[in-house]
Amino acid sequence: MRIRLVGVRFTGLVHGNHQMNLFEDTEELILLYQSMDKIKDRFGSKSVGRASGLLN
Repeated sequence: MRIRLVGVRFTGLVHGNHQMNLFEDTEELILLYQSMDKIKDRFGSKSVGRASGLLN
């Protein structure tokens, strides 16, 4: 039997402006991002963000 099609499904995706770097982000930065996520969950997605996002 031959396989003709393989699919991938993504669910539960969230908005975000910064993608963490698996190899360069320190534990301190990861904790910062988690804290920012908690603030956004409580006060809304526009409540806190990275300053680099203001340039756009």
